[in-house]
Amino acid sequence: MSVESRKTVWWLVLASCGGMACLALLFAIFDVHLVYRRPQRNTGSFLAIVFLVVELTGVAIAVLELQKLYHEQPINWIGRCQISLSDLLSIVFFFAIVMTIYRTLRPDQILFEGLPVSVVLGMGYAISLLCAARTGIGFKASIRWGLAILYLIRALAMTLLGVAVQGFFVGFH
Repeated sequence: MSVESRKTVWWLVLASCGGMACLALLFAIFDVHLVYRRPQRNTGSFLAIVFLVVELTGVAIAVLELQKLYHEQPINWIGRCQISLSDLLSIVFFFAIVMTIYRTLRPDQILFEGLPVSVVLGMGYAISLLCAARTGIGFKASIRWGLAILYLIRALAMTLLGVAVQGFFVGFH
């Protein structure tokens, strides 16, 4: 298998295990929240924490393998890993747009659901913007912003694909 193919596989493993770790953490928090509301004892949070540890082990293995592969075949990036003031403003506007959309769809859950979703997507957009600036492709701001959105969509799609594949093999189907 070529280095590029192995990189793709390990990126999928990283996205899958990272996504499942986030889901396990959410289940553990949600289950603990439900335990305090119900009088009976529930062991679902313990299983979610065990699952979280297993997934974080998968994340660590994927990161180590990716480090080896990128040491074997480095990326040929030509740009700098920095963003301009207009890029910083686009991050703020992206965050505001996500908050507005969430407030329109679920106004009663804006604080407990909308804010975390907006922060996570805003951080993902900022990281995607840094990667788009690093490629050196988009010298115009609008091209960098579009490329960052595409990187974010690709990362979310890989995470959902990995979670779906792992859920199928674990038995969530």
